[in-house]
Parts: sequence; structure tokens; C-alpha cells
Amino acid sequence: VAIVDFDVHHGNGTEATVRNLKPRDAGRREAQDISMGGFSARIVAEPPPTCKPWLDPESDPESVFFASIHGYGGGFYPGTGASCSQSAPRIINVALRPDASSHDFREGLRTQILPDLQ
Repeated sequence: VAIVDFDVHHGNGTEATVRNLKPRDAGRREAQDISMGGFSARIVAEPPPTCKPWLDPESDPESVFFASIHGYGGGFYPGTGASCSQSAPRIINVALRPDASSHDFREGLRTQILPDLQ
């Protein structure tokens, strides 16, 4: 699956979805012992799963590609999406300056996103 978001705003919602294809630590378990009327029990609260795979949590991170090329800096909503490139899941953000030209856009797409789509 390849998702390429190209507009003035960072694709932060889609990026969050892609990031959650891979399990990660959701926090700590909480346990409490209780006693009542001669009976005792242990109540354990587990954090909800953070992994929301599409097909298979083992292979999804290697099978999904997300890239966003967008305006970044003062005045651009939502203010997220600094340039980055990471793997498993494959996420590329190309942050363009407020004064970026159409040439800058094409160059970012050509040099930072398209090579990874092949």
C-alpha cells in the first residue's frame, strides 16, 4: 500500500494511522488487590492495544508506505510534519518552507519520495 499526500497541509492523521500498524508499549499495567467478606481478588487493568493492523501486524509495517509533502513553518496548519525519513513502517515527510516554489515541490517529490516508491 502506498499513500502519498501532496497538498499544503501535513497528513498527520494518515501518518498516525500508519505509525499504529506496529505494536508499541502503551504504558503500564495497573493492579489492585481487594478483599471483601472473606474473599480476595486481584483486579488488573491492561492498557488498550496500540497496534491497529490492516491485515497482519507482522507484515503490515513492511508493506505500507506513507509520504507527505507539505508546507511547514509559521502559518501552516497543523504545524506538524518536520522533514523525516524512517522505516518499518516507511514514513517520509518533506517539509517545504513558506517561500518554497513549484520547483522546490517537484524537486522534493523527485528526490525524496519517488525513489522509495519504486
